[in-house]
Amino acid sequence: MPLLRHRNRRKRCYRAACRWWAKLKDHERAVSVCGKLIDSRGFLGSGCVNIGNDGVINSISKIPRGDKVYSYEGEGEYIAPGLVDIHVHLRGLELSYKEDEATGTRAALSSGITLVADMPNTKPRLSTPEAIELKLSELAEKSFVDHAVYAGVPDSPELITKILNLAVAGFKIFPEDFMKRWSSVRKILGLSNVLAIVHPELPEADRVWDDDNYERGEQRGCWMEGASLYYLSEAAAKVHITHVSCLGTLRLAKSMGFSVDTTPHYLLYDYTLGGCYFRVNPPLRDPITRTLMMKALTEGLFDALASDHAPHSLGEKSAWPHCPVGIPWLGLWPWLLYRLVRAHALGRSEFLGLLTSGPAKILGLGARYGLIEVGYRGNLVVVSESPSRFLSTYSKAPYGHAFMEELAAVPRAVFIGGQLAAEEMEVTLKPTVLNPFSRRGEIEP
Repeated sequence: MPLLRHRNRRKRCYRAACRWWAKLKDHERAVSVCGKLIDSRGFLGSGCVNIGNDGVINSISKIPRGDKVYSYEGEGEYIAPGLVDIHVHLRGLELSYKEDEATGTRAALSSGITLVADMPNTKPRLSTPEAIELKLSELAEKSFVDHAVYAGVPDSPELITKILNLAVAGFKIFPEDFMKRWSSVRKILGLSNVLAIVHPELPEADRVWDDDNYERGEQRGCWMEGASLYYLSEAAAKVHITHVSCLGTLRLAKSMGFSVDTTPHYLLYDYTLGGCYFRVNPPLRDPITRTLMMKALTEGLFDALASDHAPHSLGEKSAWPHCPVGIPWLGLWPWLLYRLVRAHALGRSEFLGLLTSGPAKILGLGARYGLIEVGYRGNLVVVSESPSRFLSTYSKAPYGHAFMEELAAVPRAVFIGGQLAAEEMEVTLKPTVLNPFSRRGEIEP
């Protein structure tokens, strides 16, 4: 009998050990992505990023620890954190003829962008709990990448608390809000734990009539952009100034303690370019201002880069001079700007900082996104420094400004939570995605 009891105890211990080992293996799961590792901190060495079933990096090792191994050891290839775009217009809802959540996020995924933050100037405007819940539902069902949503400024300040109980990233303040919804704007700016992302122009800018992009740049001048910041001078909120087009605005915003981003069009284009495809708000500036903006970028004065992806239909973009403003960028913009890396104007880590850890920090997600680090989301992009040509996109919008543009690098592979979702700019899988601002913190189906 003592021997039998001893054997039974051994069996129980063996079974417990098996269950523990199975649980450990399930936690470690795995996918291992191996190659040269680079993030905004610099070159991290060669190794493997091991991602568990929960979509989180559980270890970084010299040899793979996962059941499935992806190796990228080619010349000019390296593994970086998935890119983060904090300013996109996915349209959707009643504006789905321009773009929808599926087409916009597929375009993002194909270009290595693994988290997007969507703007609220949709139809209906995302300024009520009902509209926001509808938008979140659409993204949960259709998005191909992790996603966040900004709320619009509500007409009534009483709605602000209800909106903050939803899974939103913060509030977007447009110029018209300073005039039409000042009581709500003032309440938002008084909340210290809230992100307020601001379009920097005075409300009067929308009253300017112009016939071409040159006149837009002159009449809606830099002074209208910079002067709008004084509405924010006593803000307790975390203020971020987006799509800055003028050096003076950048300097003033930084002196006021605000974070700042700019977009590809203010670096690559100026108001000598005419037509609907180059009609944006704030308007394109003169060539000297564009050069100064580029210089500021290379000097490290910006906190992030964003696309301001603003899709419209072909018919709308052909209706000069009444065409809507905006340039579509998802699908190519990071790799157009990668020219700066190839020209040694920016280092790889500096470039990645502007597209990964910088925007993640602005969103308040700096402990979960933007680095190759244990405990971070397993979103990765494999960069191949081989030039290519932009030929097509998953977006519905016409890219008349960019067809056949040379891309200085391309994403060879893109992982969302450890799932290989795109290769060679082709989407191969609809991955399991996450709204990081969800109250439950759960992965959405």
